[in-house]
Amino acid sequence: MWRMNELYTLGEILGFSRTLPKEESKLIRSKLIAKYCDTSTDYYQQYYRGTLGYLLWDCINRDSISITTYHIKYDPPFKKNEYVYLFWDFYDDDNPLWGAGREYIFEIKFELFVEHLNSFPKDTYIFNKDMSRLLVRSHEGDFVDQDALLLYCE
Repeated sequence: MWRMNELYTLGEILGFSRTLPKEESKLIRSKLIAKYCDTSTDYYQQYYRGTLGYLLWDCINRDSISITTYHIKYDPPFKKNEYVYLFWDFYDDDNPLWGAGREYIFEIKFELFVEHLNSFPKDTYIFNKDMSRLLVRSHEGDFVDQDALLLYCE
């Protein structure tokens, strides 16, 4: 049973997604970072070391477009039935989601992600298998619509 606007437990997320093995997750994440991020900065090094407050999306070196959840639902950057990868930077040592999202990549249908967008942590990174598109759900933004915290990079 789905619960709208609630953060799922790790067990529930594992129930409706596929968790990639740890080594494969690490490799895919490294490729994504190499493609989209400037890893030469001190900021990235702080992020890489896990320093609290340093987030990967601040290292993205591509042009980005701010979009709203309306666009995600009605003009999506991915096909609804397309499987996408996702991971997150979620800072809460008391929550097992923190470690899971930083260590593993999950594979999920994009439409399922959209239906339960608010169940996922902020600072979630969603991308297609060829890494041609990256969608970042940030915890920051200056939008009236609180759900409009999505950044689309191509």
